[in-house]
Amino acid sequence: LENEIENYKNDTIYKGVIDRMISFAKEYIGSENFDFISGGERRDWFFSVIAAHLLRKPHITLFKFGGPVIMEDGRQLPAYDINGAKVLHIADIVTEASSFKRAWIPEISKIGSKITHSLVVADRMQGGAENLLTEGIVLHSLIRIETGLFENAEEKGLITAKQFEMISEYIHDPRESMRRFLIKNKSFLNESLKAGGKTSERANLCIENNIYNI
Repeated sequence: LENEIENYKNDTIYKGVIDRMISFAKEYIGSENFDFISGGERRDWFFSVIAAHLLRKPHITLFKFGGPVIMEDGRQLPAYDINGAKVLHIADIVTEASSFKRAWIPEISKIGSKITHSLVVADRMQGGAENLLTEGIVLHSLIRIETGLFENAEEKGLITAKQFEMISEYIHDPRESMRRFLIKNKSFLNESLKAGGKTSERANLCIENNIYNI
């Protein structure tokens, strides 16, 4: 929390985003409609921890491996049964909401509750809102990554027409556009495997599960 508070004090962009999230949560969700704020490892914490502090709500820290930890009144406590309390999950972005279904929803369920709302900085408009709604979760976002955003960027010369075409294809049909990209760029996966780290892990996962059916 100390790092987030320091960033909040000294980084005007970060402060602006957090302030917008706080006002959005109060105005459109209602502080009375959630008892806890949760955030998942690790990028979510950059937003969820400081938001919980400013909204004066306990924070549920969720890990990819290992049980949740609850931060309350500056103390870290082992997870306890929160007995049906309503949880607002704060995150940086949402795509298909796979992390929610795979990890965050089950972890919250283990401590006797459920996520009722999620607030993210950006919704990439790839089905996440619809997938969350099937779980009874309402998604809210500060911005939506839609074609119009990139049309504006092209008009201002920030991206080329070719880049805009590629982005538009991806927004319209992410899986098929990536499938075409990989077929056209046959060395891409092999180069990614050699890169190491997260890039290598993701490339290996793509190959093992034949995600794009190539």
